[in-house]
Amino acid sequence: EKGSIKDYGDLADVTTSLAEKVLTPPGQEVKITEAKEKDIDGRAYYQFGFTAKNNRYTRHTLVSATIDKGKYYIFVTGANERRWGTMGDKLQKVVDSFKVV
Repeated sequence: EKGSIKDYGDLADVTTSLAEKVLTPPGQEVKITEAKEKDIDGRAYYQFGFTAKNNRYTRHTLVSATIDKGKYYIFVTGANERRWGTMGDKLQKVVDSFKVV
């Protein structure tokens, strides 16, 4: 049983794996735009953003992930390129507020 998100790998490995293999359909071009590790109440969180691009549109995605008692918790939100300028900061506040209690 893994007790921390760090048990799955370092920040770069976990964010790349989640963005490319779990959160994006095959065939899209994925680019990690930001990644950081946070500690909230003694629990490690990986927070990151990425874009996924296909031939019709680009989607911006923000993620916060952690492990608690062996369970994987992940919060994902985002917006398309057209809405990102308006919604990006608001969505970042929501992701920053994610916390397992």
